[in-house]
Amino acid sequence: MSFYSTKNDAYVKAARAAYEHMNQNYWVADKGVYRSEHNNDSVSVKPYSVGITMAALRELMFTTPTYLLEPQIEQMTRWWVQTVNQSGLLLSEHQSTGEVLTGFGESSDDDGDGIPYVSKAHGKNGAAPLMAAEVVINLGGESNAHFKKLKGDLHSGGNVLNRFNYKDHPSLVKPVSLPLKNPAEDGLVNRNVMTRIDGTRIPLQPTKPITVGLGTSKNLTGKQIFDANCLLCHGENGEGIDGKPLKTFMNLPAIAMEVFVRGGNPAASMPAFGVGNNDAGGSTLTNDEIARVVSYVQSDEFKSNYSRAEKGEVIPGSIPKDIWFYLSRENLKNKGKTIIGSSTAKQYIEKMKDPKSIRAQAHENIRRTQPDANTQL
Repeated sequence: MSFYSTKNDAYVKAARAAYEHMNQNYWVADKGVYRSEHNNDSVSVKPYSVGITMAALRELMFTTPTYLLEPQIEQMTRWWVQTVNQSGLLLSEHQSTGEVLTGFGESSDDDGDGIPYVSKAHGKNGAAPLMAAEVVINLGGESNAHFKKLKGDLHSGGNVLNRFNYKDHPSLVKPVSLPLKNPAEDGLVNRNVMTRIDGTRIPLQPTKPITVGLGTSKNLTGKQIFDANCLLCHGENGEGIDGKPLKTFMNLPAIAMEVFVRGGNPAASMPAFGVGNNDAGGSTLTNDEIARVVSYVQSDEFKSNYSRAEKGEVIPGSIPKDIWFYLSRENLKNKGKTIIGSSTAKQYIEKMKDPKSIRAQAHENIRRTQPDANTQL
C-alpha cells in the first residue's frame, strides 16, 4: 500500500526482498507449501495465515511486469492447491467448485481433489464449505515425532488425484526468484493506473503490449478459445451457469456480438474481453480471437448443442454437468407432476463422463516461452 500511495520503488524492492527471503528459506518446493516456522516439519495452517499469504502474493503480482509474472502465478496456484485444497483445510465443497453429482454418485469426492461434497463431509450430517480452525501438514513423514503427538483427525488425502509434475512446471523446480529491480527490456510501454472496485488505485508496471494473442499464434479454434475463457460462466454449450444463456447472442449480427464481447457488461459481471485495462498493454482477447469465438458460438453445431442441452440431453463427449441442471429439465418435461428421485439422477450420471477422468487439453496449459509481443505469425 505504501508503494500505491507514494509510487516510491523502494517499497517494491523491499517487498521483493521479503518474497525472496520467504521463497529461499520457507518454501518447500516438492511439497508446495510454506513452512510456518524455520526448520519445523509440522506446518501450521489457519484461515488467517492463508488470507494474509494470499493477499501478500496477490499484491506483489500487481507490482510485477506481466513478462515476469508467470512463475509467480504458477507458484501461488501450487501453494493454494496443496495448502488449502489437499490438506483438509477446506472441509467441503459444492457443485460450483467441482462436485457435479452433488451427493447422488457413489463417491463423496466427484473430482478427486480431496474435498468432499457438503453432505458427505466429516460428521454425521456433513459439513459446510468452510475452513477448519487449523490444519497441521506433516513434511517429515514417519520421523516427525512432534506431528505424531498432535491430537485431532488425520487427513491422509484418500483418493486425491495429485497430478502435479515438474515437467509441466519447470519454473517451480527451484524457488521462484524476482529481481529487486526490473531488468532492462526493449519495447516496454507505460500503463494506466488501475482502479479496483474498492477504490484503490494501483500504478501498474510497464509491460510489453499484447499485439498478437496466443489464440492466433497457436492457431486455436473458436471452440478452444471459448472453452478457455467463456465456458466457466456460460457453460460448454451456452446454456448458462453463472453467466447468461447465449440463446439471444447466437442470433445477433456477428459484428454486434463482437462489440458486446469487447466492451462487456460490468453490471452483469461480464468482463470486457477486448478492453483489458484500456491502456497500451493491450486487451485480454484480440479482435481476431473474439471473431473466432463469435463465429463458433453462431455456428450450426453450437446452436444444435445448445438446443439439445436445454432439452436435458447429455451430449456425448461433453464435460460432466451439475446434476441439478438435468433434473430441472426433467421437471420441465413433466411439468412438475412427477416426483424426481435418486434413480432419475443416476440415469443421467451413467450417461456422463466420470469427473475424475477429465484432463485439461493442451491448449488450456499453454506455457509462454516469450512475451506475446515478440511472437511472430
